[in-house]
Amino acid sequence: MRKSRWQRLGKLAAVPLALATLCVLLVCGAFNAPRPAPWALLGLIVAGVLARFALGARDRKQAVEEAALCGIVALALTQLAPPLQPLLYLLAAGYTLALPLKLSIPLCCALLGLDAALLQLPQQWPVWLAHASFAALFGSLYHALLGARLAAARRAEAFAVKRRVAEAEERAKELRLVATAESNPERELLAGVAEVEEVLRGALAVAEAALHPHAVAVFLLSPDGESVRLRECL
Repeated sequence: MRKSRWQRLGKLAAVPLALATLCVLLVCGAFNAPRPAPWALLGLIVAGVLARFALGARDRKQAVEEAALCGIVALALTQLAPPLQPLLYLLAAGYTLALPLKLSIPLCCALLGLDAALLQLPQQWPVWLAHASFAALFGSLYHALLGARLAAARRAEAFAVKRRVAEAEERAKELRLVATAESNPERELLAGVAEVEEVLRGALAVAEAALHPHAVAVFLLSPDGESVRLRECL
C-alpha cells in the first residue's frame, strides 16, 4: 500500500519536476544553441505530455502544466532564435483564450518572469518592459474580444428565447389555451378543451389512415399516476 502511495505521488510530481528541470536549463542558457541533450530532454517531456493529453480526461492541474510547458517551449525557441520573440505575445493571448483569468494571469506573470531571468537586467530593462507591454496588450485585446463575443452570444440567446416565448404565448392564445384580457375565461377554457379534443381526433384519424388498425385509442395517465383513462378512440 505504501508502494502504491509513492507511485501515485511520483506520477503527480513527475511533470512538475520535469518543468522545474527545464526552467533551470532555460535560465542556464542550455537552449541557446542546438545542443542534443537539452533539446532531446525537452522533446521527451513534450511527447510525454502529449501522450497524457491523448489519453482523455484532464483536470485543471494538468491544463496548467501543459500551458506552462508551452511557455517553456516558446522561451527555448526564442533563446535559440531571438526573432521568434512574438511567440510570447501569441502565447499570452492563448492563455487568455483557453484558461480563466485566475489561471491565465499567473501563467503570464511566470512567463514574463522567466523572460526577465533570460535577459541581462537591469541593462536590458527597456527590452523586458517592451516584452511585458506587448504580452499584456495581446492578452488584454484577446480577453476583450472574447468577452465581447460572449456578451453578443448571450444577447442573441436571450433575444431568441424571448421571441420563442412570445411565439408560444401567441399560439396558446390562438389555440384558446390561455385567456386574453378581453375574453371570458370560462369560454376560453371550454374553447381550449375543444381545440385539444379536435387535435386528438385529427391525430387518431391520421393514425387510422396510415396504419389501418382495428382500433386506435388515446389513454391519459391520471394525475396520481395510478391509472389510465380512455380519452379518444376510433
